[in-house]
Amino acid sequence: MIIGRSVEEITPKVILDTIEKQAKQGVDFFTIHAGVLKQYLPAAVKRVCGIVSRGGALLAKWMTIHNKQNPFYELFDDICDIMAEYDVCFSLGDGLRPGCIADATD
Repeated sequence: MIIGRSVEEITPKVILDTIEKQAKQGVDFFTIHAGVLKQYLPAAVKRVCGIVSRGGALLAKWMTIHNKQNPFYELFDDICDIMAEYDVCFSLGDGLRPGCIADATD
């Protein structure tokens, strides 16, 4: 997520500040994992392959440590504002994509 910081140290403010800093520097594409929600984590831990997305796994760890909702979900409107201001494209990353057929129906 953010180089030089552990997952425990990342705050919603750090996320927004980093996105804006990188957009100002000219980054023109981001993947935002806003769909990994706290209420989905109990099902995800029962998976055969677990959470195979690196972004999804980092967010699951952050939500578990902080006992809070996904900051990308909660900050989504602010993130969209930054993307529009700096003319940046972004995709919604599938942070809970299945890693095997057995996990495809949860």
